This record gives sequence, C-alpha cells and structure tokens, in this order.
Amino acid sequence: MNVCFVYKEDYPWDVRVEKIVKTLAERGHSVTLVANNTARRARHERLDAITIRRLQALPGIFGRLNDAVSLPVFFNPLWLFAIFRTLRRTGAPVVIVRDLPLMPAALLIGRILGRRIVFDMAECYPAMYASALRFSDQKAGNYMLKNPHFAALLERISVRYADHVLVMIEESRDRLLQLGFDAAKITIVSNTPRTTAAATPRTHLRKDVLKIIYVGFVTRLRGIDNALHGLAAYAAADVPRPSVVLHVVGTGAALAECRALADRLGLGPLVQFHGWLEHDFVKELYAESDIGVLPYHVCSHWNHTIPNKLFDYMASGIPVLCTNVRPIQRIVDEVGCGLVCADNDAASFAECLLRLTDSDVRADMGRRGFEAIRARYNWETDSMRLTDVVERLAPRRPEDALG
Repeated sequence: MNVCFVYKEDYPWDVRVEKIVKTLAERGHSVTLVANNTARRARHERLDAITIRRLQALPGIFGRLNDAVSLPVFFNPLWLFAIFRTLRRTGAPVVIVRDLPLMPAALLIGRILGRRIVFDMAECYPAMYASALRFSDQKAGNYMLKNPHFAALLERISVRYADHVLVMIEESRDRLLQLGFDAAKITIVSNTPRTTAAATPRTHLRKDVLKIIYVGFVTRLRGIDNALHGLAAYAAADVPRPSVVLHVVGTGAALAECRALADRLGLGPLVQFHGWLEHDFVKELYAESDIGVLPYHVCSHWNHTIPNKLFDYMASGIPVLCTNVRPIQRIVDEVGCGLVCADNDAASFAECLLRLTDSDVRADMGRRGFEAIRARYNWETDSMRLTDVVERLAPRRPEDALG
C-alpha cells in the first residue's frame, strides 16, 4: 500500500525517519515523505525507494524568510496544502506524523479524506518545553514560543484522535496511560540500531590513556558540564590512575559555554571539541573509544525519552557512564552495561570513571551491552512492532483507501 510520512524538518537526514521509511519500503510499501525545505533542495526527489515531496522554497534572495514561511506549525497554510495534496495524489490510507507540531494539521486533513493517522511521538513536547525553560536565560520569550501548557493541550488532542501512537520508551507510554489514554493504541518503537555484523564484542585492553566519547548536540540540557566537572575531579584525585581524554562530537547552543568551562577548569588537552563530524569519522572514534558518556541533567524531558546514543554505545561494545536519568538508568542497571552517577555530582562521576579504568570491568560491561543489542534492543525487533501497527491500520479493500 501507499504510506505517507510527514516530517517537520529537512530530509535527509534523520536516523529514526530513515529507519522507519526504509523499513516500510523494504516491506513492499510505496512511501512518500513530506518534508521541509529550508535548504532549498529540489521539490521532488527519489531517494533509494522513497519519494520525497518538499515544501515550495522561496528564492535565495529572500534569505532566512524562507525558514519563517515554512515554519512547521499546524496552522501554516503551506503545510496544510502540502499534506492535503500529497494524500490526494498518493491515496495513502496511512499517514505517520513525526512529532507534535504538525499533528493537528494531519488529523484535520485525515478526517476530511478518511485516512488513518499514526502519531510518532519521538519527543514529549510538554516535558521538552518545560525542561528547556528551566535551563534557558530567556524564559519570557521562550515561554511565548514554546509554551508547555499549550503543548500539553495539543498533545491530548493529538493522542485522543490519532488512530495509533508510537512512543520511544516505557516511561513515555506510562505517562500517557497515567493521563487516561488507551494502552491498546500505544506501541513502543524505540530508536534502536540495526544489529551489529560483528559476532563477538570488542576487546578492552589495559591502557595508559583512555578515550571517552560523547556524541550529540551540545546544549545545557545535555549536561556536558557534568562531564567536565567530573573530569576535573578525576584529574585532581591523588590516586594512581590512567589518563583520560574526553572527545565531544557535536555542535549546539552551549558549545562556547562548554569550551569556556573546560578552560576555567584547566582541562586543556584532556578535552577535545570536534564540532560536527562526518558519520565515517564518528564511526572511527567509536572504534577507538573506551567509554561512552551520557551526562544529561535529570529533568522531565529526559525522564520520558531515550537517546539513541545509549544503544549506539552498547552496540559498539563500550561501557556507558550516565547520570541518573530514569529510562537510561533503568536500562543500564537491567543490562549491567555501565555505571550511573548522580546528576550535578562531580565526585560521583569521578568515582564511576575510576572504576571504568579497569579493563576487565569495561570488557564485562561492554559485552553485556553488546549482547543486549543483539538479543533485545535492536531495530529488527522494533521494526516488527512498527510494521504490525501500520499494516493493521491498512484498509481491507483498495477502494477503502480512496477517501
């Protein structure tokens, strides 16, 4: 059948979107992706087995005005028209909408055309906005643009009227159940990796210098300051220990702050900020690294989602050092694939890091994470849940899909 996927950002690229649309195409479905076009790419493109239909972009002379007119909000006429036209042309009976901002638009058009709407709730927007406000210096302006109370209202409407909801993790599902929604219309499809081709986990050797890796956006919510303060506490400890170097891969609003903090703490060569790197370089860093860190600050946002980097570290066979964010801690403790430190506690981070300097400890935890990916936390498992949802929503007869 035809399936439409609505994505509020430019495509390519997003790892979750790619996995979903490719999985549906591999199942034999014809997939059309409606995407933003802030980069002014071709409006229509065939990428692998996916048809991409992008919004009409303003000419380059208009500069950033193009971003404003294509703002992904449910009342934007450009998005309403793009979704309506795509559904009319493709006849897609099932529409998957990535995240909250465009859900009301898809629900309205879906109701008019008689289509089934799947809400891919990759983020809990009320929690995300509330957490962003907590760590923001511009609370008044952000409250106007990213109001958690308005987001909560839109979310309730979207979940109530969606035909099905995909969530990232058990904690996100449980939150919706506590709000009174039906468990039968909620399915966990996490952001797990495809199973690794390697048959055995990597070998961890005793080293004089250990490589620690962080991959992701560099924002205040991500807690790079936790890692920097913890690294300073580790370096100051008066005990024999290997040296460590933290590699930070990514960009974001807090990058300058983190560089300045590293300088103030006197970390010097113990931290390397790489900025954005091509995927192949990141893979090389994974292969050379000894520990993966997720130093996120505990907040309502992180307590209801899961970063795909947790699974990437596990799949690479390296132990995880994380803060006590609820879903991350639950998985790390259940699997035994790493250590958990307290948020905003440099001594706790340093103690965990010291334990992980033992190559036998790293090897055991890395093996546990690697095996958990192969057995449970993998896209092959999550994709079966995805395709089951989509194919159960498909009309029984072709003529039922015409709207």
